[in-house]
Amino acid sequence: DYILLHGKSSRLQKRMLYEDRIASHLSGGIELKKNLATFKVFAKTNTETLRQRSQKAIFDEIDKLKSDFISENELNKAKNMFKRDYLDQFTTLAEKGIFLTKFHLSRKKNASYMEEALAIFRF
Repeated sequence: DYILLHGKSSRLQKRMLYEDRIASHLSGGIELKKNLATFKVFAKTNTETLRQRSQKAIFDEIDKLKSDFISENELNKAKNMFKRDYLDQFTTLAEKGIFLTKFHLSRKKNASYMEEALAIFRF
């Protein structure tokens, strides 16, 4: 989802908001529920034609991910944004509390979970 949605240089943001100008706002991401993951994209458009073009652009970019390699530069940018967002959840006391609550309620009860999570992405 970072390659497609996060940041002005992400594929969907660049294409839909800046190049084709077919949407005025994009949001979404991966939603995890139990053992299922869903990728959701929300695009704000003004007309039915723009909605159809937005839908086509979203599926086109997903199809490109299936068939084309991701450049090392683009992958590194996405990894760095992920790391920044992950670490941002520890910047205030409220965010730390939310993280600790989610951690406590999750199945991941070992103390080294955070280090293991970052290690997966080779940070």
